[in-house]
Amino acid sequence: MTNPKMKACPKCFDTRELAVYSYENGARHVECLKCNYLGPPSGSVRGAIKLHNERCDDGDYRTAPENQPENIR
Repeated sequence: MTNPKMKACPKCFDTRELAVYSYENGARHVECLKCNYLGPPSGSVRGAIKLHNERCDDGDYRTAPENQPENIR
């Protein structure tokens, strides 16, 4: 089964600097290397991407002033 396509970072809106990181404890999450955004943790790569994409769809996260890029504040 293929993983879903990752949506842009909800913090800086970049798409090229996103990656899924895995930790020794089994947690995985989407991380943006450009702005240091960390997505919600999951036990699988697919789950981490799905949770990240859901957060991207959450209007409250994107509109919070601390989560907007400097150039659009």
